[in-house]
Amino acid sequence: MKRISSFLFKNKYVFFLVLLSLVVAREWFLPGLPQTHDAEVHISRSYEFFDSLSEGNVLPRWAGRFNWTYGTPAIMFLYPVEPYVAALIHSATRLSFIDVFKLLLVLSYVGSGIAWHLWLRELKFSEKASFVGSVFYLLAPYRLVDMFVRGALAEHVCFFFLPLILFFFTKLWRVRRKRWFVASSVSIGILIGWHNLSALMYIPIVLLYPIFLKTFNNEISFKRDDIARHYSAIFFGVALTTFFWLPALLESRYTLASWLFPVQQGYRDHFLAFWQLVWSKWGYGFSLPGTKDDGMSFQIGVAHWLVLIVGLFLAAFWFIKKKLSWRNPKQVFLLGGFSLILIGGFFVLPISLPIWERISLLQKFQLPWRFLSYIVIGTSMVAAILTEHIRGKKVFAAMLVLPIISSVYFWHTGGPSSLTEAFLTVNYVGTSDTGESTPVWAVRFQEKFPKAPVEVVSSSGRVVLGSVKKQNNLHEFTVNANADARLVDNTLYFPGWKVLVDGREVPTEYQDENWRGLITFPIKPGEHTVRVLFEETLLRKIADAVSIISAGALIAIAL
Repeated sequence: MKRISSFLFKNKYVFFLVLLSLVVAREWFLPGLPQTHDAEVHISRSYEFFDSLSEGNVLPRWAGRFNWTYGTPAIMFLYPVEPYVAALIHSATRLSFIDVFKLLLVLSYVGSGIAWHLWLRELKFSEKASFVGSVFYLLAPYRLVDMFVRGALAEHVCFFFLPLILFFFTKLWRVRRKRWFVASSVSIGILIGWHNLSALMYIPIVLLYPIFLKTFNNEISFKRDDIARHYSAIFFGVALTTFFWLPALLESRYTLASWLFPVQQGYRDHFLAFWQLVWSKWGYGFSLPGTKDDGMSFQIGVAHWLVLIVGLFLAAFWFIKKKLSWRNPKQVFLLGGFSLILIGGFFVLPISLPIWERISLLQKFQLPWRFLSYIVIGTSMVAAILTEHIRGKKVFAAMLVLPIISSVYFWHTGGPSSLTEAFLTVNYVGTSDTGESTPVWAVRFQEKFPKAPVEVVSSSGRVVLGSVKKQNNLHEFTVNANADARLVDNTLYFPGWKVLVDGREVPTEYQDENWRGLITFPIKPGEHTVRVLFEETLLRKIADAVSIISAGALIAIAL
């Protein structure tokens, strides 16, 4: 008992962070699934991954059940690590996919506060300052929107991985041991594979981190080997996920996304007004075009605004007194926080529209308000430095009470959802995206089931089709025809699909105007065995090989 008491006292701030996180997320422990924007696509996609893995597909790329059983390559373009982890947890525990979703959401929320605390402690912040910074990080309104309103699990989890990555890289610079190199690389890879948009947002921070770290702490050497080690770790992390991002990048030209986003230019309709950052009504609706009818809140938060203002006064005081110095770690950290706040604020406001118009990569984010993530990070940094600089029990208490009081109203879900496990894992026939992953030669949404898995397109004689054994990547059936015939497998064609008749590949077409985008192929008279296969293209094989080699190299380094 004494050992437990001693351990809890020694780690009391981490214990309180865990306790606070669980209190905030308490409604996620209730039975069923709460109402959110994105939960259904996360859960259904995780089950589709599990189903494909169960069939022996190590790298699931085709979702045969989606799009009214016509299939879609959507899971090829959407971050794969989350559904892999969900499938693994389900296999190990037999938890429902709804419960797995809730478990990942709560664990990542708890972990994000701990990771932030560990990172600040590694930067030699006091326990109190690290604790306060973590509380602000946990209770930022945008994070609560992600959790309670959007149910955006992928983006939500990345709030855990960013401070964890910064902690690993700080260790790497301080200790220079191989285990921190491997941990840094793997965490970068997981970040990319967990949510590619968040990775695009956060990796620039990691790329510039050596400059910040050297400025923040003069004790850290800045030798060529250290720099090479840092960027090599990032390189290996990127290489680990080549199997995902390279095909997603290069094969997206075969999908509607290649022209849908540039034509729609949806980012234009989702900039925020400055007053929305100051205050906007809490709600469980959607982000709508314009600024007046939004059903969700985009406020920075009362407590976060207060620390931002006090931080500005402190920076102004240092400037007036000519005490600003790049050699002062506290000032460097404060300016780093303000830099992220300014970048985030710039990209969420209409003033940044010319930049969005000129940089196509930015347009991939679709929703400018995603950059509120930068403001969450920056204000949490400012809160930590204020606690470190302005000492005293009253200040410490105020820095804890303010974010709790100002955000407690948001610690609720929008109520129970009518979605069930059976619907999401068996009866769900959507596409798990907005149709951007549909091949360019097909109709965007199919909207109804086909009459049969395989049909006769044309024949001058009699054609008898046997029962179809249909899996995600393999369809098998027999056919008996007494004349030349043409058949259609009611599956959308995408590079990788091929048809084998009696073991020999036959030419396929997918541009028949009556069977638009579907796999059609010829059959000669006689009895045949047909196999319709989805395989890795040459590009995907190369990408897979790069990931395997990178994983092997990291294992060798670790051993």
